Amino acid sequence: MDDNEELPFRLVGLSRAELYNELYADIPLGNESGNDSDDIGSDSENVNEFQNIEPLELEIDDDWEVDDLLPLSNFRDVPVVRQKPEWNKTYNVAVATHFSEDSGTVNISGISRPCQLFELFLSDNILDDIVFQTNLYATQTRHGRMFKPLTIIELKCFLGMNLLMGLKKLPSYRDYWSSAADFHGSFVSNLMTVKRFGWILTNLHINDNALMPCRGSPDFYKLYKIRPFLSSLQTNFLKYFRPSEFIAIDESMIKFKGRSSLKQYLPKKPIKRGYKVWVLADKSGYCYKFEIYTGKTGNSSEKALGVKVVTTLCKGLENEGHKLFFDNYFSSVELMEDLKKLKIFACATINPTRRELPVFRKDQELKQGDFDHYTSNNGIYTVKWKDKRCIHPISNYHQSNEVTKVNRKTKTGVIQEVPCPAILSDYNAHMNSVDKLDQLKSCYEIDRKSKKWWHRIFFHFLDVCIVNAYVLHKQLDASSKLSMKDFRREVITSLISHTKICQKENGQMPSKPIQIKKHKPYVPPEIRHRENAHMPVYGSRRRCAHCSTREKQTRTDWMCETCNIPLCLSKSKNCFSDYHNV
Repeated sequence: MDDNEELPFRLVGLSRAELYNELYADIPLGNESGNDSDDIGSDSENVNEFQNIEPLELEIDDDWEVDDLLPLSNFRDVPVVRQKPEWNKTYNVAVATHFSEDSGTVNISGISRPCQLFELFLSDNILDDIVFQTNLYATQTRHGRMFKPLTIIELKCFLGMNLLMGLKKLPSYRDYWSSAADFHGSFVSNLMTVKRFGWILTNLHINDNALMPCRGSPDFYKLYKIRPFLSSLQTNFLKYFRPSEFIAIDESMIKFKGRSSLKQYLPKKPIKRGYKVWVLADKSGYCYKFEIYTGKTGNSSEKALGVKVVTTLCKGLENEGHKLFFDNYFSSVELMEDLKKLKIFACATINPTRRELPVFRKDQELKQGDFDHYTSNNGIYTVKWKDKRCIHPISNYHQSNEVTKVNRKTKTGVIQEVPCPAILSDYNAHMNSVDKLDQLKSCYEIDRKSKKWWHRIFFHFLDVCIVNAYVLHKQLDASSKLSMKDFRREVITSLISHTKICQKENGQMPSKPIQIKKHKPYVPPEIRHRENAHMPVYGSRRRCAHCSTREKQTRTDWMCETCNIPLCLSKSKNCFSDYHNV
């Protein structure tokens, strides 16, 4: 092509290599020619004719680079370079689509009691695997010596006792069996002997050590010892709940001060040392997805970790219109653009030193309530707002004209309204999902100290199962006034209900757990209808728990030994049978 010849508009501004690729892209390369009879080279005459052609001599200008001399085939699969965003105050952001997906409980029918909801996550299949692996580990370590195998009833009782120790805390689990009156817990000590409890705690196991890959092998996994348990819980968490419109991603910490390569140190967190867990939580506090951080892979530093975490946890939520919130550890302009393409509308804070951000006004030029905003040509909106310090939120669905008011106290003590972008109000309202999960868990969590590094993770997710079951309970019965403490007590009662706790000691009955005071004695359904035999015994004369009322009192000398309540038992009236068959 002559240098003076005018180029088409689509070719203006292209480099020599791009121009050469555009003009001669239709010419087949040597390895792309077909076998049709009309192709060049199909006849021997054509071959001889083209063999006599002298090679083309190219004049190379000084402006040409080394890449311009490469073969045309090298430019076939050049990756598309991402264009940097252009920032302006006049661009508009596309309005977020309305969230229309079903949210809340799924695959749940005819289930309402706390114990049933808890067993959705910690199912009998998981418990059977733990029982098998615990007995297998005891067989491997005792070298032929006899031992009493663990049963699923004992394991449930063991877990219930650990949950109960979260409600009634003592310095050591051995203190519950102490002979000292100020430490001794008669209810806990009557469930199981201290030696049996210690044996289960020592031999508790989840995966076979004999099959664990060696460190350094390609199949080595740092969480091998607890991997089946975590995988089963993650499946169950996804199975019975669909997140609502507002979700959040944040990091949660599992306290651990022992020696482990997984341990992290975060000086600005309430729990400074422990295991870091990435969590995707619903606004109700439900843990929907989680991933334990196991450290970097290999010797090279891990780049774009925040982007990797967000994209991994958001799989399966595409094109549903969720509004996702996270902090500046994860956020970047490129991540916001990628989430917008997946129809996941995100709002976050961002570090002002991140790449591709616009240049805002300086801090000295802004006073409290002032903000400077920009919108990119890709529909990303970011703000610099001055409060006591400057805050930088970013969103892929907020509009620049959305402004609200917040109250701030001046130096003189006068409260005045200060303009604030709506993006910050939404962020503050919906970013606390993971914090709500941690708050619900920390009320009565299991604080079991152990030298085995994975015990902390196991008991942490046992508490998470309680929280998720409690959230399901609130979803199914919005009018329920059951507190987290009473919910845990119901679960504990269910777990220990099949254990024989009413054993006589020195001819006296052991003390009973404190019950809710009502006009009639309260017996949990798990004890009232369990398969164990209910034996009538002769006791003091008291009011019948079944037929006696305030208006017409009926007294009896008989009582149920298991339920510890008085019940009529005579030829004319059999409240003992009626009460246990209702």
